Amino acid sequence: MVSWFTVFKYIHVLFVIIWLGGGFLLVLLGIRASRANNTAEFLDVVRHVVYSSTHIFIPSAVIALVFGILAAWSGWTFDWLWIWIGLVGFAATFAMGALVLGPRAGQVSAMIAQGGETPEAVVKGKEILQLAKFDFVLLFVIVADMVLKPGWSNWITLIIMVLVLIAGGYFFIGDMVRPMVMARMGGMGGTKT
Repeated sequence: MVSWFTVFKYIHVLFVIIWLGGGFLLVLLGIRASRANNTAEFLDVVRHVVYSSTHIFIPSAVIALVFGILAAWSGWTFDWLWIWIGLVGFAATFAMGALVLGPRAGQVSAMIAQGGETPEAVVKGKEILQLAKFDFVLLFVIVADMVLKPGWSNWITLIIMVLVLIAGGYFFIGDMVRPMVMARMGGMGGTKT
């Protein structure tokens, strides 16, 4: 007989696959169109992100979360470090998608509707692509966490996960973040008299 834990875990994994697979495909299509300098195709991918965010990614993420929590509740305890890393990671990537990627893609879509395929729309679209690449680094670290299930004693695994996130941030969103950090640091010094 199949246990509730197995059913919950299956549904959790199924919707994680839908969420990650769909998003990964859009990132790959965006990279391909960007490298080919195909503006129309690239901005079409951005429009697909707008649709997919509300119709595929957010619903799949919520279902994955609900059934992940049910699986954890029925098969483990919430005392495990890897479960908390997964929950915090989920919150971070969900916030990135719902509060950053989705709205930015919507803005680009609106820019295209108003002014066509403008250079500004392409620049904003490429920023979205970079953010999405970092989001996938985060998602793949979460998947590694779920598979490896590290505890506090697995400090090498934990350090590697943190280093992967730092490297992903540096390579994919560093050019967007560095100017903001430098501007804030410059503003913190005050003026000399």
